[in-house]
Amino acid sequence: MALRRPRWGLGIASVAVGVAVRPLSAGEREILAGRTPGLLDCLAGVPDPRDARGVRHRLVSLLAVTVAAVVAGARSFAAVAERVADASPQVMASLEVRWDPLSRSWEPPGEATIRRVLEQVDPEAFDAAAASWLVGQLTGPATTPRPTGRRVLAVDGKSLRGTRHYTAKGTATHLLSVLDQAAQATLRQVEVDGKSNEITALRPLLQPLDLEDVIVTADAQHTQRDAATFLVEEKNAH
Repeated sequence: MALRRPRWGLGIASVAVGVAVRPLSAGEREILAGRTPGLLDCLAGVPDPRDARGVRHRLVSLLAVTVAAVVAGARSFAAVAERVADASPQVMASLEVRWDPLSRSWEPPGEATIRRVLEQVDPEAFDAAAASWLVGQLTGPATTPRPTGRRVLAVDGKSLRGTRHYTAKGTATHLLSVLDQAAQATLRQVEVDGKSNEITALRPLLQPLDLEDVIVTADAQHTQRDAATFLVEEKNAH
């Protein structure tokens, strides 16, 4: 059976020439039934930094096409614009891309618009909204149990390559992230000033997540009494 990779990563891992049918998992049934927040619902709370005059594209749509394009493999503003321009009418409709009733055609945002808006939007609010949607897909009310019986989240910090020239201090941007090991997906990330500040960033990184009966791993610098108290006594994690 020949497989090809789709251009849009909206929950479809591959497109096959033949058709293979399998029963939906409990978590997938919850998503289809609308009992977990949708992407547009999560992104609706991100503040729009633009002047309302002259706005052609809704912020929630611009952010949604960006998330969908990145999930599909886009790694630049130009790639995001190319993905949305090549999207099918069904995808454009689901992401609420602008529709012109006069010309009866879709008007997806261009690279310049996407770049300008993403450079203005609050990155922490955008990241939190996208992460909340991802968490909802992974931890819905009836998701399929994991083979180990417990979720495992890994906390790690990394300096972003190529960001040194874009910061005021001339140092690379450093992020502390939490990764769901089974899903291989980043649930949240926060920016820190340097490696020495990862310890204080642990609490704000994990505070919004439900960690009950979850195994949390981190490197040696987080073996602190305060971190252990926060994880075990406050979050009921392991």
